Amino acid sequence: MSPRIDLLAGPVAIGAGGLVTLVALAVLVARASRRVTPRTAGNEPLRYFVEYTADETSVQPAVRTGAELRTPVFAVVLGASLLLAGGVLYRARPQGPIDGPPPAPASASTTSPGTTLPTPKKIGRIAPSPIAITPRRPSFFLTPTADLNGDGKVQHEERAMIHAETPLFVVVTIEDAGHADGLAWVQELLESHHLSSKVTWFLTGQGFDRKGGVVGTAWQRASYEGMLGLSSTTRDAELGDLALDKWVDELGSLQRLLRKELELPSGWDWKTVPLGARAPFLAANDAWFSALSKLEGTLVYDSSLVMQPAEPALTVEAPRDTYWPFTLHEGLPKEAKAPWVTGKPVALTPHPLYELPLTPWALRAKGQPPEWQPSTDSNLFRFHPCAENATQAEPEAVAQLSQNLVAHYKGNRAPFHLGLRTGAYGKPGCARATIDKFLSEVGRRIEEGENIRFIDVPSLLAWMAKKNAP
Repeated sequence: MSPRIDLLAGPVAIGAGGLVTLVALAVLVARASRRVTPRTAGNEPLRYFVEYTADETSVQPAVRTGAELRTPVFAVVLGASLLLAGGVLYRARPQGPIDGPPPAPASASTTSPGTTLPTPKKIGRIAPSPIAITPRRPSFFLTPTADLNGDGKVQHEERAMIHAETPLFVVVTIEDAGHADGLAWVQELLESHHLSSKVTWFLTGQGFDRKGGVVGTAWQRASYEGMLGLSSTTRDAELGDLALDKWVDELGSLQRLLRKELELPSGWDWKTVPLGARAPFLAANDAWFSALSKLEGTLVYDSSLVMQPAEPALTVEAPRDTYWPFTLHEGLPKEAKAPWVTGKPVALTPHPLYELPLTPWALRAKGQPPEWQPSTDSNLFRFHPCAENATQAEPEAVAQLSQNLVAHYKGNRAPFHLGLRTGAYGKPGCARATIDKFLSEVGRRIEEGENIRFIDVPSLLAWMAKKNAP
């Protein structure tokens, strides 16, 4: 169909629809106004399609009136449909000169051919609850009262009580470094699993192409749908030795960029939204944590530390007790795995900040015993790499992710973390299929009645605070 015909189709349909509707309404009113003689005196005739006598058993002659009304009613419906179709066609008409070239895109694409441009939709969402940072030591228990004998270890009776009262939260975090193709696919993945509003994005300034570009549009979508965090983009060799002013400059510049370029859902405010941060390469030092407290707004948590159990990982699926999020009021807890920089562990002073640790997975390479590894996709695919040119999910990777999920579910129900990087999913293939299949497996378990929920980090912390309120 030519553009000129496209332009005429809308008005023609609107005109025809309006004429048919007016005529049909006139006939309908005329016929509906006819009175129907009641069967017995004293019954007021009702002008509906079916009327009943007083005993509600025999149908009045008005049934014939209903048959007579069907034709004009159909005409009204037809006319209204033509009006609607005309309106749609008119709104979709080509813009600009009919014979001219199509309009150029708003900005040049920063992605490879074939990548779809996700359209951010501003949706109404309840603003997140404020999070009060009260001291909390690392614990296997959500609340102190759940530790019935006070020994800090999960006993059989305590585990049964935990399972009856506490869901297993799955925390999906996504680190973005401006990879347009990976960003587009990850957002499609989240939408297909109905998870868009239940994840946490750690955004960077790398590759950001401002408003209108592919990366900028994807970021805007993330700010509407998910919860945001910060992740610096520095590539300095000695990350852990960076000074306080360097971190403040890096993180402050990123925060100002996001505030300038991105909108929040209606009613939200950058000054009150609870933000978090993740250090690049998990290389957080004491200056990193000090810098977080100097940023504007309410930065309430970090997610850079690894909480690795002291015992070796003997099996993958055995019930696993890991630590719930805690605060750093007493500095680095002895249970946390300290970041190592230039061959030495980093020392941390106290900071009034929540820590959402990267709880480890037990990963087992072929022919090797399982090992504790931070819960990120980079470690998963290091242990179970995709075959060259493979398009199907890597079966052992999916199996071990599922086994680790089961271990958390059987354990003390501390959150299960899945860390993704958009740069790992830039093209179709095994990596995409693996994560997609695992999320489908989690969805299957939820449908079958297992008490599992996806949740973003601020919502998890607010839920914990409410459970621990006096």
